Amino acid sequence: MKTVGPIDYAVIAAYMALMLGIGVYSARFNKGASDYFRGANRIPWLVAGLSSFMSGFSAWTFTGAAGLAYQHGVVAILLYLGNAATFLLGYWLFAVRWRRARISTVMEYLVERFDERTRQVFSWSTVVFQLFTGASMLYGLGLFVASTCGLPLVWTILVSGAVILVYCVVGGLWAVVITDFLQAVILMPFTLVMLWLSLTRVGGVAGLLAGLPPALTSLRLTPGLGWAYVLCWTFMVSFGYNTSAMAQRYFSVDDERSAKKVALLCFALFVLGAFIWFVPPLAMRVLYPDLRAVWPGLANPHEASYAVAALTLLPNGLVGVMLAAMFSATMSSLSGLFNVHAAVISKDIYQRLVAPQAGERHLLVAGWVATFGVGASMTGLAMSMAARGQSIFEVMLTFNTIISLAYGPPALLGLLVKRTPAWSGLLSFAVGLVLGCYGAFVGHWGLVKSVLVILPTSAAIFLATRAFDGADARQGARRDGLFARLDRPVNVADELRGSSDRTAPVFRFLSWTTAGVGVASLLLILYAQPGEKGTVVLYAGLTLLVAAALARLGRARVAVLALVAALLAPATGEAGVARVWAVGDGEKIEQDDLASPLQAASSAWDGIRVRIFGAGNEVLAFQVIVESDRDGIRALSMSLPELRQRDGASRIVYAPPGRDPTSSVGRPIQVFSVHYMNVTESSHARWVWAPGGPAAPRDTVGWKPVQLVPENARAGRGGFPLS
Repeated sequence: MKTVGPIDYAVIAAYMALMLGIGVYSARFNKGASDYFRGANRIPWLVAGLSSFMSGFSAWTFTGAAGLAYQHGVVAILLYLGNAATFLLGYWLFAVRWRRARISTVMEYLVERFDERTRQVFSWSTVVFQLFTGASMLYGLGLFVASTCGLPLVWTILVSGAVILVYCVVGGLWAVVITDFLQAVILMPFTLVMLWLSLTRVGGVAGLLAGLPPALTSLRLTPGLGWAYVLCWTFMVSFGYNTSAMAQRYFSVDDERSAKKVALLCFALFVLGAFIWFVPPLAMRVLYPDLRAVWPGLANPHEASYAVAALTLLPNGLVGVMLAAMFSATMSSLSGLFNVHAAVISKDIYQRLVAPQAGERHLLVAGWVATFGVGASMTGLAMSMAARGQSIFEVMLTFNTIISLAYGPPALLGLLVKRTPAWSGLLSFAVGLVLGCYGAFVGHWGLVKSVLVILPTSAAIFLATRAFDGADARQGARRDGLFARLDRPVNVADELRGSSDRTAPVFRFLSWTTAGVGVASLLLILYAQPGEKGTVVLYAGLTLLVAAALARLGRARVAVLALVAALLAPATGEAGVARVWAVGDGEKIEQDDLASPLQAASSAWDGIRVRIFGAGNEVLAFQVIVESDRDGIRALSMSLPELRQRDGASRIVYAPPGRDPTSSVGRPIQVFSVHYMNVTESSHARWVWAPGGPAAPRDTVGWKPVQLVPENARAGRGGFPLS
């Protein structure tokens, strides 16, 4: 078995420099918080599926899960086949509903389906518990690197976490998405090479099966990891793979058919991955039956079986590529967690509770701080786990089970069952969370008992709340608007009109980067032994084939890198405009309220168009809200030239105001701007309401909408154009 040589360290250093360069390069696209966090609906289904697949595993797959394969054999493959099966549930049921929800984040869905309290509790709880799952991923990466390079584990985790954190803080979502792609470029060819080398060393599939203990290849599983365990695992992970970041892939594509293709592609890739990833650790069980004799200093040496395979089978240089691949796998998963949690902290928590009037630049800075805080916390937890010698597999399983079984039932049932009160999701989540924590830390339940107790209880409580359904008018309108969208197919031509294309510069960068990885890999031939040069050529050839395919797809305008541009494409093609939405005339939208739940739906807005109705001689009105990006809007005007019946039989036409703006004669359509006044203290008009009484408004200070200003008022005083 080899040791890591100078050329491997050089490859690792080059990879780290590349990742930091990506962060710096990606920062050029971050003009505001919307660029740092937001997605859109122009991602090709092939790209969304590939991204979902790549985000579904990390170095934990090659440490904790590989250790499970080394110890228990075929059960590891069955568990990952269970992962694949969960995407069939998405294909048949949830992919279509997530896409029709027409939302930007799952947290936005929680407000529409339930209420703001539910979003806040889900936000805080998700951040806290996924800190531990993220820490276990980083722990897995540190273990892989430390065991391969012979470095101190705790310090390796610290350095690895720092590299990932720096590029995430600088680059935001752009860096996350670009790394997703590079992960595929580096990791997939590498795992195929490892599969081939492993089977070659043990004499093919027949030699592998003959060399393994019979218990590791038998479908008569051991009692502790039997078929009940596999089935309960599948139920548990089905929530994770159909909510949260995975759900985002469903509602990021153009229509329902594409969303279903995403699910089907992920199913197929996970089926293949289940066999590709776990053959090397099984081959190491044949070659090294006792890994503790190989690495006696590790608390769980079986979790280093994939690292042993790399040092046994790969030439120097490709060992460095292997370590880069592990970085790539973990970086994709962790960077996604960093970015999602930073978005939750800065927008769902900080903006709503601390700085409701924060602008785009303010939120961008808050996002940087939140990303650093999340990443630093995960790194500290991972170092603590390593110092105590905890099992990566057990840590990941514990916290993933708690949050999945608490979060999943109300999130998914809420998409299917309409008539439950606003607090139904919160109650179901709280019960699942309490039971999960009790089972994990007090009762010490296993996975099977946790699933069999928590899942039926949480689901039954959620469904039982239908007897108490009685939503208030505002929450009922949001919920009805959501389910109206769930029943309405996506019209791509109407709903996605006007998104701008920012693919070209990123596409050029990544196409050249991919080719560069392949060409640089060929240089490793100079350091390979005579019998190992073919392995280097095989890896470099596969990588260059990916680069060639990318270039071909790019010329056809179906480039994989359209993902990057589509994720951050603005909702409108106009410079400076980040979002446009509408509400009825009875709503009061405060200045800089960038997180209003009415963005998605209201009495006059279905998320796509304004819908109002009235009787004869009735005055109807609606408000249009225009959000700017960080650069602001220099001159904003709007117009409504006419309204006509669908059959064209009649119409009303706009006429500009005269010198007297109060005159409505001959002016059936009138346009105003809203003037905001900074109210510094609550009203003392006790004849209107008693301060602190039940009739008193809760929030009466700050910038409030108070006057309608005619469009022909003086510029700077509310007249058009606005600036």
